[in-house]
Amino acid sequence: MSAKRIIDVVLPLLEKQGRKRTYLDIGANVGNTTNICTHFFNNIHSFEPNPNAIELFKQNVDFTNVLLHEIAISNFIGQTTLTEPNDRSDYSTISKRRLAKWANQNNTYKNFEVDVKTIDSFNFQDVDFMKIDTEQSENEVVEGSLETIKRCSPIIFMENKRKEASVAKDLIIKLGYNVRTYRADMLFVKKEQS
Repeated sequence: MSAKRIIDVVLPLLEKQGRKRTYLDIGANVGNTTNICTHFFNNIHSFEPNPNAIELFKQNVDFTNVLLHEIAISNFIGQTTLTEPNDRSDYSTISKRRLAKWANQNNTYKNFEVDVKTIDSFNFQDVDFMKIDTEQSENEVVEGSLETIKRCSPIIFMENKRKEASVAKDLIIKLGYNVRTYRADMLFVKKEQS
């Protein structure tokens, strides 16, 4: 996910709209997309389930206005297995589709049992921006965030590298959003905010 695009495109759009309350960084990894926003938002909730990434996140991020949730986000509440290939925390996934694609590859894997929640289970009231980069779980993240999206109308920046987030894209558009594509990422803005 392009941190530069968040800086160059998303933050100016939010600034223009005066939307600086709460940012949800879903798939925060080591904190790069959290760090660039700490000066901008009143509150940041970062979600990262990988213990290896969490360790680096805690070293990299100023926690003044950041709350780190050491969980995965999806469309259910419970537990699941997070798989990290080749010591790459940025490729960690809970997606069964992604794991199926890796089946015949010569990778080494680490597995972690992680807690899972939906964004809707947090009952956020003031979300202005959501970034979603969950390595092929974007559809499920959006399915578990629909009430929050309806209530808050946040700007949404989501990875769609392999075009696997088509369900999420359709769900967000049905909620009255326009979409712009930037290479492997999509920016969603509510039509009346465009």
